[in-house]
Amino acid sequence: MPARNAEGHIQRAIESVLNQSCESIELLVADFGSTDRTVDICKRFAERDIRIDVLPGERRERGAALDAALDAARGRYLFVCEARDWIAPQMLEEVLRYTDRQELELAVCGISVDEIQGKAPTVHSTLVTLPTAAYLTQSSFRNKTHPFFRAGLFSGVGAKLFLRSRVSELDLRFEDHAGSERAFLYEYLRDVERVGMVERPLYHHVIDDDRPVFDNMSLLRSFDRAEAEERVLLDLYRHWGMLDSGEGAATLQEQFLGALISRIAMLCRRECTLSPSEKRAKVGDMICSDVAQEIMACASPRDPISRYFAHTVLRKDVNLCYVEGCLLSIARAPKFDGSCLAC
Repeated sequence: MPARNAEGHIQRAIESVLNQSCESIELLVADFGSTDRTVDICKRFAERDIRIDVLPGERRERGAALDAALDAARGRYLFVCEARDWIAPQMLEEVLRYTDRQELELAVCGISVDEIQGKAPTVHSTLVTLPTAAYLTQSSFRNKTHPFFRAGLFSGVGAKLFLRSRVSELDLRFEDHAGSERAFLYEYLRDVERVGMVERPLYHHVIDDDRPVFDNMSLLRSFDRAEAEERVLLDLYRHWGMLDSGEGAATLQEQFLGALISRIAMLCRRECTLSPSEKRAKVGDMICSDVAQEIMACASPRDPISRYFAHTVLRKDVNLCYVEGCLLSIARAPKFDGSCLAC
């Protein structure tokens, strides 16, 4: 459980793990620079329950904190729960039972995205899931990856059970690829053979107004992570031989284009204090990269708006992309989350 300044949420997250019907668990809370009561709260839990270890870290980044937890882990499986999220009481038992029965290398469960709105809070939940199924060969899984990407189930490491021996065998680290957790997932998926989906939304991802303060450095670091993710994802699709597939190329392009538009809109927000010339330069870096040009050229987007934006990228029209980003930043007013720019 990576944690930073999560004093308002982490108690619920910890209790949701400790209250699992499956009791054979080890909870590693990896702090990365909290300045509030997060570490104190975790230590109080650890004093009462030997299943918890707190890994404090004053200056390290999130990726380093996750790597510290990897190094300390002793269980057969790895599972990441965010400090603001929570899991259903039977989640680990249900997913473990399915994983063991199917001898899976990776198990994914459904997600409930819970958006908390208003001063008298109401919760609006959106389900992100697919039907329960087991894909027990490389080919059967690769033929069914498109729904996983389109649903957003491969947008991060949450709601997944990883085989720790496979992580060790592949020598995977979160700090690699600019600390990108998606890149960690993509590397894990590269030659995976046995993957399963549990339909029930057992993982609750919470979105509320208590988000990190917008700052330029966090935003630019998130861009570095995104660029690393896209390079690994493009290489993954090449490795799978899916760039020659119409559906594969279209899925990759949809993923990339949606993330690119969100990043440009984020960059163009008034809260970002970079100068207009600095913002244009960053837009140019995004759309003129070899990865952006290759992905945009691999397929033709299906809807007219995406097709228009893709052509703008292919022409490397920095000024027009910047203007479109400014308009989108006003229309969408996206919330900043330094750990994940797309759901």
